[in-house]
Amino acid sequence: LNIPGDLVAAGLAADNLMNAVYFAVLFAVARTASPPDTDADYDQLDPNHSAARDEAKSDVILTARLSNSFDVLKGSCALSLAAVVCAVSGVIAASLPASWSSFGAATSTAAALVGTTAVAAKTAVVATGLAGGIANAVSPLMIPIATIVTIACATAFPKRVGGLAPSGEALAAIVMQCFFVVIGASGSIKMMWTTAPCLFLYSFVQVMFHLLFTVVVGEKVFGLRRADLLIASNSNVGGPTTAAAMAASKGWRSLVVPAMLTGVLGYAVATFVGLSFGAAVLSKLPVT
Repeated sequence: LNIPGDLVAAGLAADNLMNAVYFAVLFAVARTASPPDTDADYDQLDPNHSAARDEAKSDVILTARLSNSFDVLKGSCALSLAAVVCAVSGVIAASLPASWSSFGAATSTAAALVGTTAVAAKTAVVATGLAGGIANAVSPLMIPIATIVTIACATAFPKRVGGLAPSGEALAAIVMQCFFVVIGASGSIKMMWTTAPCLFLYSFVQVMFHLLFTVVVGEKVFGLRRADLLIASNSNVGGPTTAAAMAASKGWRSLVVPAMLTGVLGYAVATFVGLSFGAAVLSKLPVT
């Protein structure tokens, strides 16, 4: 989409601030939510939800995603898996017709978003996006193809790939810092101050309308439980990690796994929807 670096930096700042406001509102609304029926009996025995958090953290995937530890061996495995994913994606992308390359642009911003689909490939995807910004030879289709390959690996080997999460996150954080440096180097403080408030207001209206619409329509029209709706909203906005952590902290045992699955499904679907929308609509609009 050829978005200027300073505009991307302003968008990232507005997004981070918006997430902080959203989660504060979300947990405030969650205070009035009744627990699922299957978890009501547990609440009487475990009012502080400590057992629920321990039970959720016993899951190998969630444990890995909530951990901050780094293992050299797992880090090497994550980096190797990332390299394999990039290599396979590059071969597949090169074998596709050249006309398909108009699907989207391999920008570093898109790479950062796609990188969150799976921790092991996060480093690879972000690095691929940065390389795509330097070398135009990288096919724009490599990002969505890497998403498919990553999801296939995580689905086929959930425990092995999920166990690479802490080390993969650490490596991804390093690469992400390089991404922020590149973006910041081309940024403008004036643009940040003049653009970020508008982006924050846009994000605020968008996300709060999403939350209000989900809760009101879900409860009034479809008769769904508020707890389910709040976890669904968290999965859409925050992703699988924050949604599963919220379910565990609230003692909603039955919603931990659905929160993870919904968030991962959102990553998989939104990557292609976002690239398609960008190529079909946003690319035809003026950037400034």
